[in-house]
Amino acid sequence: MDEELKILVNEVYTSAYSSGMIDLASKLGILPEKVTEVQAKKMHGEKLLKEWTSKKWIRPYSSGNQIRAKIYYKRSELELAEQKQKLTTAIARHSVRRLLKTKS
Repeated sequence: MDEELKILVNEVYTSAYSSGMIDLASKLGILPEKVTEVQAKKMHGEKLLKEWTSKKWIRPYSSGNQIRAKIYYKRSELELAEQKQKLTTAIARHSVRRLLKTKS
């Protein structure tokens, strides 16, 4: 296995591990599952939230409270979307490197 593929596989394992740890912490009640819109924007940025929503990776939920926190997101969906983004970027980077290597 070439070095670049090892790096890609390592990124996949790291991503899965990180996602699993956050999911476990949520299920144990250490991290709350609901994340307000403001918190989500601070964690990931408004641009990524819009992108992930358009890709249907995440979904905004109505809190039912019109005074405070009108919209919330599920932490598990946000974390999964973040991992998908990282993996998509890593795979694309690996593909470009492989293409450049074959053309040389």
